[in-house]
Amino acid sequence: IMIFGENEIDVDNFSAELCDLMHFRKELIYYTDFVSEIEYQNLCKNEEIDYNSQRIIIRCPSSVALKALNNIKNFKSWVIGIEIQIKNQQKIKLIKQLMRKKYFLITWFILFAY
Repeated sequence: IMIFGENEIDVDNFSAELCDLMHFRKELIYYTDFVSEIEYQNLCKNEEIDYNSQRIIIRCPSSVALKALNNIKNFKSWVIGIEIQIKNQQKIKLIKQLMRKKYFLITWFILFAY
């Protein structure tokens, strides 16, 4: 799930509230609970191996969204907030390029929060 908006605080608050709706999953925050692709892969492997472990949802704050898009190859159970000014065409193009290179195992949800 990707959330786009012009106000970083609103985007991050919406992301957090969305994750709260999935109270049955353990919420992890990218760049706080883990920072690397290897750590993320280990979390996913643990889910696959141990059916009794609580399933995770990864929340990615807008302040590190571009790092996630650059550093993580596959996205599974992620909520990514991206602060972006609609007028900033360069950043929009960069995000589109990064998204084309990645494999998303998720449904897209795009919101322009104002």
